[in-house]
Amino acid sequence: MNGYAFSPTGWYATFDQSRSPGGVLQARVEAWSPDGAALVVDPGAGRLVPATGVAGFVELRPCRRVVSVIPAPPGWRVHHVDDTGSYNSSVVGFAVSADGEGLPVVAHPLGTDARELSRPSQTLLGPDEPDPDTAQVPAVATTYRG
Repeated sequence: MNGYAFSPTGWYATFDQSRSPGGVLQARVEAWSPDGAALVVDPGAGRLVPATGVAGFVELRPCRRVVSVIPAPPGWRVHHVDDTGSYNSSVVGFAVSADGEGLPVVAHPLGTDARELSRPSQTLLGPDEPDPDTAQVPAVATTYRG
C-alpha cells in the first residue's frame, strides 16, 4: 500500500505535484463535512478544507482507519536498517485499525517525535528478543574423527 498507512477516516487525498502549492502529494482525510466532502488540512489557512478545492486534487484512496491507540508495554522496539547502518527505536504504542490490524508507533531516533508509524520493512522486536546486530549464532558442536 502506497501513501498513508492510517488516517482518522480510512482515506487520504492525492494531488498532482506540478499543480500543488508546496509540492503536496498526499494529505490525510481528517473528517467529512456535513454534505459528505472529504476534508484535509490547509496549513496556510490553518483549517480543514474540502480536498477537491485544493490545487492539483486527483483522487481519494483508501487506507486503514485508526480506531484506537494503545500504549506499548516496556521493551518493545523496531529495528531499522538503512544506508548508514542500523538502530532501534522504542515503540511507544500501537495504532489499531478498524479491522484489528496493529502497527507500532515508534519514537523518533532522537527521542523527540512519536508520530512516525513504523514501515513494513522494519523488524518488530519484543521485550525478550535480542537485537539482531548483537545476537550470537549458537555454536555448532562438531566431533573430530581423525
